[in-house]
Amino acid sequence: MPSKPKSDEHKRTAEMPHTGWGPCLSTAWVFMKRDWASWRYFFVGFLFDIISWITVTLSVLLAAWYIAPGANARIPEYGGNFVAFVLFGHVVGAYFGATLNVPFNAISYGYFSGTLEIYMLSPMGLKAFLIEQYAWGYLMATINQIIAFFIGFTFFGITLPNANFLPAFTVLAVAMLPAFGLGLIGASTFSLLNCKGYSPVTWINRLLSTIFSGEYFPVSVLPAAMQVFSFLIPQTYLMRSFRLALLGGQGFENPVIVQDIFILAIFAVILIFIGYHLFKLSIRKAEKDGSLSVWK
Repeated sequence: MPSKPKSDEHKRTAEMPHTGWGPCLSTAWVFMKRDWASWRYFFVGFLFDIISWITVTLSVLLAAWYIAPGANARIPEYGGNFVAFVLFGHVVGAYFGATLNVPFNAISYGYFSGTLEIYMLSPMGLKAFLIEQYAWGYLMATINQIIAFFIGFTFFGITLPNANFLPAFTVLAVAMLPAFGLGLIGASTFSLLNCKGYSPVTWINRLLSTIFSGEYFPVSVLPAAMQVFSFLIPQTYLMRSFRLALLGGQGFENPVIVQDIFILAIFAVILIFIGYHLFKLSIRKAEKDGSLSVWK
């Protein structure tokens, strides 16, 4: 008797191949070395990246330094140093953005380089590729922020006399989880909405965070009606508690920090759940209509 046809679920061998973490991490490390060698080899691009990071940081901190005399009194809970306030908003915003952007950028890079199907059909699947893309994104963000710290501490006299590092980095780590969920939602739009140029999720989130999260100015200066939007995005809680810990010297005894961590965890559960299912749906759609390597 002829065997029964396998279900669609069994046919999708390319969707999420199962491979141990060891081979995936080894493959990701090879990809990392390739990207590092490529970045340094093209010296002009390497140099322009460094110059761009320096220029952006200087522009942001000089603007903060110019208005600091009038702004310092508005942020006593953060140590009363507006330049430091802006620097650390810039820093954590960069890490949140790196976490959010990687899934869409990785899919986009694989698609336009013609390698996406190769990654998906390999034993490593997308897992090793995404791990490397995250590692590379964090490496670039870290180099960028080392430059920012050097400029801030050397030329603007920023100090951290009361810094409480454990709660600060706990908040930062937890905040990367909702960023990852948003990143998966953004990556799903590549196939579901045929957004091949730019992620609408990234654009909307960046717009909202620039205005409402307190990245470059305290949320308290916004009109009361606008402050409502601030508490609908995870960056607001990240910015507040990260600064309270590093600039204000606050710890877990401060209920605001504990509350913000809890709220970020709720964001994480909701956004990762939605993001995972939308991303999985987008891969299935791309496999079904054959748009993994051809724009349809």
